[in-house]
Amino acid sequence: MSLPLWDALLAVIHHKPALYRLLAVLLALTLLYVLIVSVLTFVVFPEYKVPENAPVLERPLLSPHQSFLVDSASSSANNSPSKSFYRHLNNSSHFKMHYHIYLPVNVARKKFTKAVLVGHEIENAIVVVQFFAELPKNLAGLSVVAGLNKSVEGRPSLVYDENLGRHFVEEDGHTYTVVTFAPPNLRNLEYFTVDAILLQSTGKVEKSSPAETSIAQSVSMLPTKSSSEEGCAVFGENVLEKINSCQSDRDTLDRLNKRSWRLPSTPTLSWVPSQLVFLLHFLIFCIISILTFCINCLNHTVLGTSLVERSAFFKQLDLRLRQVAYFPAQFSFYRNSAILTDPSSDWPKILQLPVYNEKYNINNSNYINLYNSIWLIVNDILIGLTLHNTFTKNREFLLKLLNETLLNDFAVAHLHQLVQWVSKEHPYGFKLNDELGQFMGSMFTWTLEAWGNLFLRALEIANSQSIFISYVFKCICYMGFSFIIAAVVDYVNLVTIHIHFFNVVTTKVYFRQIEALKSLWQLFRGKKYNVLRNRIDNLDEDQFRVDRLLLGTLMFTILIYLLPTTFAFYLLFYAAEALILTGAKWCSKLLVVLNMYPLFVLLLKLKNSRRLQGGIIFESRGGAKSTNWVHMSNKALTSEEIFVNFWRVFRNEGKIERIVLNFAEGRHITVRDTASMKFHYLRLPAQYDKLIEHWRSAGK
Repeated sequence: MSLPLWDALLAVIHHKPALYRLLAVLLALTLLYVLIVSVLTFVVFPEYKVPENAPVLERPLLSPHQSFLVDSASSSANNSPSKSFYRHLNNSSHFKMHYHIYLPVNVARKKFTKAVLVGHEIENAIVVVQFFAELPKNLAGLSVVAGLNKSVEGRPSLVYDENLGRHFVEEDGHTYTVVTFAPPNLRNLEYFTVDAILLQSTGKVEKSSPAETSIAQSVSMLPTKSSSEEGCAVFGENVLEKINSCQSDRDTLDRLNKRSWRLPSTPTLSWVPSQLVFLLHFLIFCIISILTFCINCLNHTVLGTSLVERSAFFKQLDLRLRQVAYFPAQFSFYRNSAILTDPSSDWPKILQLPVYNEKYNINNSNYINLYNSIWLIVNDILIGLTLHNTFTKNREFLLKLLNETLLNDFAVAHLHQLVQWVSKEHPYGFKLNDELGQFMGSMFTWTLEAWGNLFLRALEIANSQSIFISYVFKCICYMGFSFIIAAVVDYVNLVTIHIHFFNVVTTKVYFRQIEALKSLWQLFRGKKYNVLRNRIDNLDEDQFRVDRLLLGTLMFTILIYLLPTTFAFYLLFYAAEALILTGAKWCSKLLVVLNMYPLFVLLLKLKNSRRLQGGIIFESRGGAKSTNWVHMSNKALTSEEIFVNFWRVFRNEGKIERIVLNFAEGRHITVRDTASMKFHYLRLPAQYDKLIEHWRSAGK
């Protein structure tokens, strides 16, 4: 009597404690991973699933005068703008003009301070920059636009009302909307924009979403003209530009009017010797040249293919070299944003950069992508160093587990047993052709034995060269965890290359057999396939003869009886190939996480969400007399908008196309190529050769 299943399992664990410990560690890591993902998915970030046709972040299709209300803070009646109030402003003939006063929140907090407000006046929009109890000598191009708790001749006066708890504009025959805002700091890449920043893209252009249509419709509720014939600038590009430059205008005022006690500013690198700057520039130029040469070598085509197309390791190396070669140019774009934002600059076109943003969003997205890539590379290297230490301590056990337990047993020994089972034992009672089965089985068995002996011989040679192999593995670990995964994928593909060839042979045989059966079936029906016109035509009477039908019947009978035997081997190796590709697919998805996960974006969202501009929110704060109050703030990108393109790349990476249909038709397994999608996502230039010219021009 054999031992029960539980006793057998305990016996295996007792005799193999190292394997048990490894399984326990893997199980613990899996549970920890599931726990972290669950917390991030259900607690920190809302649950989100990308639909099949989820659009990428698009540019709002709004004109400058239609960008007043980009999003509402709430759908409730208390937070939404009062329709009756705006309708009263639009239809009343008592008031002459409607003005919008954009007031910084620190100025709005000055309840009883008497001061003069200086800023910009653009048609009927007033942008307040700063307040002064006494006007300074130099206003830096600004003008007096209003008074605060005091009267200014020819200007509106904001007076604080204790009952209302807000400032209102004294009656002067006009109506006003006071829009409060927190002045953004452009140095910290804080600004207001109606265009949601597009951090990544996959190269697809989608139609405008229904949300944008509703935004455009909601603009019609807001007043854009008074009863007079004069137009009013509600929220144009000029007004938005003045709001964004509010903090810089304040700094200019402080610098001009407090020059006496401030030290003169000096350039950041003025103390660095010019020879050192030239040497550093030349060193970076040499590095970019070497990296570009390596990229060209990796992508060089030989016999219709290249190293990048055939190797996961070289594909990862190509991606990393492109990132590192682009870092100097990317940093120069951040220091001098005019290279990307200036319409007269040709470098975005020369480098063929995937630029989808406008104005401030261009520099901000470039900055975020730069530091997100640097952060991910540093994490990748740290994980690789940690794994190297772990591998050094358990080297013998891990090599034995990979080479003998996984590869030799499953790819050679178990496959040999399956081939013998299919060729001689009539699997699951199916009656197969013995002669054909034994012929194909002996052919595959001989190849398996030869490959197994070659693999064992290679392991013996590798053991004798263990020092060299350990050094190579150490170098790969220093390159990062992603390179370890890519190297393991290439190693598995190399060891299981015989399965790939078996699948190619059986697929060819099965495909030709299916095509022959199709042609013979058309012959029985009096039809034939017209290759030139790609259609099925009727056979002529002189072609439809008895001898042809007899020969076709004999061939059809032979092929149909041999089909189950061919199909059995075809199914076996097709399943083995699909299993290997599935493992490689999940390794590729892990590489996507290591290379493209928006880690820096999430940290930035937690630290300062104002730098992830997703639009503008206007919250209505009510109205009284001739004044209406509105608060303007930035709408941060949601987790859905941050992850939408990442999930699209993750979902398409390693995707096997038409696996069921290809299997039925006898066609090879094809894996979707996502290289272009990943380059678009990382904003890498298509013409990387031009990076040398850009860096040369940057030093002039």
